[in-house]
Amino acid sequence: KQLKQRILDLAIRGKLVPQDPNDEPASVLLERIRAEKEQLIAQGKLKKSKTKASDKPHYENVPFEIPESWEWCRLDELCSIKGGKRIPKGKNFSILPTKHIYIRVTDMKKNTILDNELHYIDEEVFTEICKYTISKDDLYLTIAGTIGAVGEVPKLFDGMNLTENAAKLTHIQCNKKYLMYALLSTSS
Repeated sequence: KQLKQRILDLAIRGKLVPQDPNDEPASVLLERIRAEKEQLIAQGKLKKSKTKASDKPHYENVPFEIPESWEWCRLDELCSIKGGKRIPKGKNFSILPTKHIYIRVTDMKKNTILDNELHYIDEEVFTEICKYTISKDDLYLTIAGTIGAVGEVPKLFDGMNLTENAAKLTHIQCNKKYLMYALLSTSS
């Protein structure tokens, strides 16, 4: 476990492999991401972020130095962050399996979602919380209970409902695996 954390730490600091001076600077990528997000907002496919993006090339109080071509940014500059939803008051899980899986934090382990103790919701409950689903293209991030667990969404869970104790990172504009490992690092 310590070796894994050390490797993650070196990777997010840009010290795991030599930096290639011919690589595109992060500032160019971030500008392209901002333009793509603005276009999605204009098309109504994405809501405008409530937090104001920094116009500083580096944030104050950075935890460590990064390579010259890299740049600090906020998580919401790389993706959209959306919460899940609690089952409505007075409603219960379905006794029988249905086509609607309700993903709980206890299902989120080992950077994936486990399928050994699934809970289901019926069509009525799904209709009430149908806007709170997760996609196979998203990452999950637990925000209650076990805080800070991050992982990928297997195809089985594409379009399934997400608990209020987790958020989904959607419209990810960078390498999804890198983002996941950066969030898993103790330095992030």
